[in-house]
Amino acid sequence: MIEVDTHVHTVLSGHAFSTLMENVAAAKKKGLKGFASTDHGPLVSHGAPPFLPYTMRLWPTHMEGIRVYKSCEANFTGPSGELDIPPFYIKMLDFVVAGLHFVPEETFGLKNSTKAMLAAYNDPYVDVVSHPDNPNYPCDLEKVVLAAKANGKAIEINNQSIQLRPGARKNVAEMIRLCKENDTLVVLSSDAHLCYNIGEVDVAEAMLKEVNFPEELVLNGRFERFDAYINARAERIAALGEED
Repeated sequence: MIEVDTHVHTVLSGHAFSTLMENVAAAKKKGLKGFASTDHGPLVSHGAPPFLPYTMRLWPTHMEGIRVYKSCEANFTGPSGELDIPPFYIKMLDFVVAGLHFVPEETFGLKNSTKAMLAAYNDPYVDVVSHPDNPNYPCDLEKVVLAAKANGKAIEINNQSIQLRPGARKNVAEMIRLCKENDTLVVLSSDAHLCYNIGEVDVAEAMLKEVNFPEELVLNGRFERFDAYINARAERIAALGEED
C-alpha cells in the first residue's frame, strides 16, 4: 500500500542493525520510491548525537534512485513538547518524527503525554508523533487525532508497535476509527530496525482494509502525495523564516 516508508532506523540509533546504504538497497529491491531515515535522538541509549542533522545536509536527495528524506525520531523530554534535539538542528530536516521513549511513566501519564503530543502537532517543525498507541504512555487519542487534522498532519500507524506492544492493537483500531471519522491523514510505517523489514506494513494495512479506510488519506501511500506534503512543508517553513 505504501510507496514511502516514514520511519526507518540505521545503526546510528544504537539498537538497529543496518546501515543507510543497506536500507537504500532494500528499499530499491522492494519497489519503494522513498523512505525517511529516522534515527533516535540522544535520549535513547547510544542514539545519534543531536548534531546529526547538520551533517545530513550534504546528503543527495536520491540514493540509487531512492528518495531519502533527512529525518529523525526525536524524543520528548518534557510535557510541553520539549525534544532532545535542539530547534537549531531540527530545522535542518525534511521531516520530523517525535515520540516517547524511556521517560518516567509517572511523569508522562495521560495528561502529560497528551499535552506533549498536542504540542508536537502544533509545532511547525514536527510532522508525526511516533506510535501514539503505546499503552505505556496513554494519551487522549481523540484530541491527538483532531490536533493532527487541524494542522494538516498525519497519525502514525506503526506496524511494529501493533505486533510488539501488548494492548497497542486496540489503540491502533481506535486511532483508525477516529481518523476515518474525522478525515485525518495517516502514515503507515514499518519502524524498521533491520533493512529486511523496510516497507513492511502488512499488519497495519490489513487493519485499514478491515474498515475500508480511504486510500486517499494514506499520506505515504503514493510517492507523489507524500512528496507534495514535503514540498508544501518546506514552503510553509520558509515563510515562517521570512516572518521572523
